[in-house]
Amino acid sequence: MNNIIKLGLLSSLLSATLLADIKVDSSAKIISQTKTQISLNLKDTTSNKNFTGKVNFTGLSVDKGSKIDGIGALTNGDYTFDIIHTEKCTSEMKGVFTAVVNGKKVQEPYTICKENSMHFETSHPYKNNEKQEKVLSVPKGYIMTIKGETEASYDFVTITDMSGKVLTADVWDPISQKSEPRKLKFSGKLDTEISHLPVGKIKVLFSSDGSTTKEGVQVIVWQDDQP
Repeated sequence: MNNIIKLGLLSSLLSATLLADIKVDSSAKIISQTKTQISLNLKDTTSNKNFTGKVNFTGLSVDKGSKIDGIGALTNGDYTFDIIHTEKCTSEMKGVFTAVVNGKKVQEPYTICKENSMHFETSHPYKNNEKQEKVLSVPKGYIMTIKGETEASYDFVTITDMSGKVLTADVWDPISQKSEPRKLKFSGKLDTEISHLPVGKIKVLFSSDGSTTKEGVQVIVWQDDQP
């Protein structure tokens, strides 16, 4: 479904600003199955002076169960706005993010609730004796995050190659504040970042035993914005 969200700046901009030629570049990036990030780059190509305006997108409806988060004063520079689906995804949804900057309209198509090859998620909570497997694609330079909770030492999330061999990669240690190589098999409370994964296809395996269950986990492969 296509929903156009018309977002405007304050009409009372400085008169000098009205003469400026504002270049607006935009892009959309899927952060997770339920969140897409819209990036705007704004530049005055005539005088290179700052223009001003305010925008507040918090709480605007995008689609049923969705919202846009973003607030701030606009001037030359880069801005990001998150389109977040707040309910359980049942189908893929498409829309067009529309913004008007100094009279210039920019539109950026977006997708949320996309079933893609860079995301894995258990049910919440997961069930006893549950087994899941999914193949994910890892482009060059991308990292993986694992968030959620399983029953410690009994219910596991395991990352393997396509033959089933458990992979080793760099895992961020919040205590030492650095990444250390380790086998990619996890349980318990997880807020884990993994880097230097092999490029190509890998498997995510989830298994639970027959007793206690927990919240479940979400595994996302995404582009690291850090240099």
